[in-house]
Amino acid sequence: MDSFIPFGYTMAILIFGFVIYLVLSMPTKRDLRKATRPDAEARRSAGLAAELRARKGARCRLLLDEVHFVANSSQIEGVVEDVDDEWVLVRTMGSGQGARLVAMRLERIAGIEE
Repeated sequence: MDSFIPFGYTMAILIFGFVIYLVLSMPTKRDLRKATRPDAEARRSAGLAAELRARKGARCRLLLDEVHFVANSSQIEGVVEDVDDEWVLVRTMGSGQGARLVAMRLERIAGIEE
């Protein structure tokens, strides 16, 4: 008996692969916002950096736009150690783990709470 794959199965595999490709290659909302207003993100990051510099050495909570893999949460609470134009360094006090330094890009921060 020949190992023949029917035409329908072949087409189903190709269509499934094409759908996966389309889903992975679609731009996100953030990509679309950057394309339509390229200077808005730079202004927002500059304002956020200035606000975090004013809170340097103070304890605050950073609200993230998505779950961060290091913090395993959508927020990071700790002391702001350092800030530059693109990054913020936060010292967190984890339960049982002691102090940890977490570096976060400013574009990933949605808001700040005291």
